[in-house]
Amino acid sequence: MTVTRLARPADASAIVELLRASILVLCGPAYRNDAEIMNAWLENKTEENMVRWMSDPSNRMIISIEEDSGAVAGVGLSRSPFKSDPAKILLCYVHPKNVRKGYGSSLIANLEEDLKYQGAVDIVTNATLNSANFYLRRGYVAKAVDLNNPISIHMTKSLVN
Repeated sequence: MTVTRLARPADASAIVELLRASILVLCGPAYRNDAEIMNAWLENKTEENMVRWMSDPSNRMIISIEEDSGAVAGVGLSRSPFKSDPAKILLCYVHPKNVRKGYGSSLIANLEEDLKYQGAVDIVTNATLNSANFYLRRGYVAKAVDLNNPISIHMTKSLVN
């Protein structure tokens, strides 16, 4: 069973470590380990930003916990729908040692359920090149590559049956 809970400020350091490892190890090869892309991607992955993001009332940051060690296995971040802005999945990363163990699926399911409860009809996300298939398998549809940000694929999912 995967344990998922709200992130707390005390988790910020572990979240940053997880994000950095995931981006460098899992995402890096899809982007040819391009130093400029990797550095720009990692630039805002700081403890201060994690605390700020989890403290924003429009956001919901959750973490999955490794059953054996109690370590942070994955992190997800969503933003609630607001006026004409759709609900968003802003982060869904797992530690490289936890790939294909259900942590990412659990995070997405949890975030989607919460957004649906808040009244979201659609969800948008910008998937990394290496995570696009993960989202496709969960019902997301690729809409476009953002030419202003060619490192991601704009994807959507309807929460209405």
